[in-house]
Order: sequence, then structure tokens, then C-alpha cells
Amino acid sequence: MAEKASPSSNSISLKTVDGKIFKVSPAIANQMLTIQPLIKDSDSSTIISLPDVAAFHLTKIIEYLEGKPAAAPSAVDAFEAQFVKDLSPEELKGLLIAVGYLKVNGLVDLMANTVAKLIENKSVEYVRKFFGVVNDFTPAEEAKCRQEHAWAFDGVDED
Repeated sequence: MAEKASPSSNSISLKTVDGKIFKVSPAIANQMLTIQPLIKDSDSSTIISLPDVAAFHLTKIIEYLEGKPAAAPSAVDAFEAQFVKDLSPEELKGLLIAVGYLKVNGLVDLMANTVAKLIENKSVEYVRKFFGVVNDFTPAEEAKCRQEHAWAFDGVDED
């Protein structure tokens, strides 16, 4: 949370959509490619608003950036597996959106792969529900699509 961030004279202040302010080091902030240009144009009193990022998600992003080992790939893999282990599907989805908005390299890939594994072999209905997509096909259009792409509906897990 913002209270736990270590304030310093050269920290970057980030304000989430739910009003929480986080103070992060320039090294952490610069890994968020979306805000890099804003950092260059700001001073230590500037607060950078993140309109598409909630406090929970920014907390997780900072946790990832501060904790990710720079060592052997096996250490990184273990860290990343532990990082996503206890996140709910809704938290994963929200975090994917937040890291995509902030363009946090590495974490974007991790979240996309994690969500992909979560929806792998799931039905169209499950995926629609997961992402909140409204089915705008007519029954005839959907039947035609299922017929033309029957291979995509083979081996689908039960929801």
C-alpha cells in the first residue's frame, strides 16, 4: 500500500483510480513504459494519475517489480509461479489490464500466459463470461461458425 512505500526526495508519486497515492523509486517507475515520458516532464511534487489502475493492482505490480530476481531463469520461474498462485481469476484479469495499460514488460507476458492457461480448452460461453463479452451472433450465425470451425469446439473442457 501507499503507506508502505518508502518516501524519498526523488520518489515518483502515482495515484490510482481509487485515489491511493504510491511513492515508488524511479527505478520501479521507469519499468512502467506508459509513464516514462511523464516522469521526464515532472518534478518530485508531481503526482502521476493512473486512470486505469486500481490500488490492488498497483500494489501487485510494485511487488513483482521489487521482488523479481535478476538471477537464473529457474529462480525467476519459481518467483513468477508463486506470484500468480493465489490470485483469483478476477484479480488475474484486472492485473492483466493494468499491466497492459502500464506496459510493464515481463509482467505483461506472465499475465497473458497465466490467463491463457486459465481459459485454455474452455468453451466459448466460458470465455465470453470470463471476459464479459456479449454474444451478438444470431443463432444462425453461431451455428454457421460452429460448423465452419468445428475443430475449435473439439476437446473442450466442461465449464
